[in-house]
Amino acid sequence: MVKNIGILYIATGRYHVLWEDFYKSAEKHFLPELPKKYFLFSDYEGSFLGEESGNVHRIYQKKLGWPYDTLMRFDMFLKEKERFKELDYLFFVNANMIFIKDIHQNEVLASDKELIMILQPWFIGLDIDKTTYDRNPLSTSYIPYGEGEHYVMGSFNGGKTSAFLEMCQQLNDNIYLDLKKDIIALWHDESHLNHYCWRNKEKIFILPDSYLLDEGQQYFPSKKSHYINPLYLKNHDVRLVMRNKNHYRFGGELHERDY
Repeated sequence: MVKNIGILYIATGRYHVLWEDFYKSAEKHFLPELPKKYFLFSDYEGSFLGEESGNVHRIYQKKLGWPYDTLMRFDMFLKEKERFKELDYLFFVNANMIFIKDIHQNEVLASDKELIMILQPWFIGLDIDKTTYDRNPLSTSYIPYGEGEHYVMGSFNGGKTSAFLEMCQQLNDNIYLDLKKDIIALWHDESHLNHYCWRNKEKIFILPDSYLLDEGQQYFPSKKSHYINPLYLKNHDVRLVMRNKNHYRFGGELHERDY
């Protein structure tokens, strides 16, 4: 029986502006029937919504700079792994994600697979050889042409705590092997994640195609709008939205990455 869930969230630099909407949406929609603990990695000195309730645990994390803020996420998690031992499941959720519809445990935790992934919406229906797997044979994230089945997104993933941390350890080891050779994978942590899924597909449960929507895709009334077309939402079972970090309401992606 699943008892508790841990959610890992990184908000270094100016990404703290995204926390409040995310937290409210996760409390309302993500596994609402289960208790959740949030582990918030941040260098922000102000307060975060949820800290007063006791289910948000802040962990100091200095800003590493791009792309290390994303590339080194597994390293961040592993340094705190003792905190997670009593949790049944761990999920990482990217800072710009929000939940817009309920996701229940019978949808994501009922599978006998140990890990849960979501597809990159830009590549759904695309020939796998046209996706952006890392094709550099010198990188530990390398996937040759003609191989692979799914391209998963780095923005949402999780699983049974022991399996998730085991994956983090393997990916972190691979990243350090690359760095020793002055190699950074094409899409950083996401490239390494896809390599892991390719090598361990028997462990992976893929969520339905419709679950994730990227605000930057073609589902909008106009390119200038950041509001999702309600007709699209009505006809598709979207549960998660990846917000457009480039939009002025968040200060823009460059603003958040402190370029």
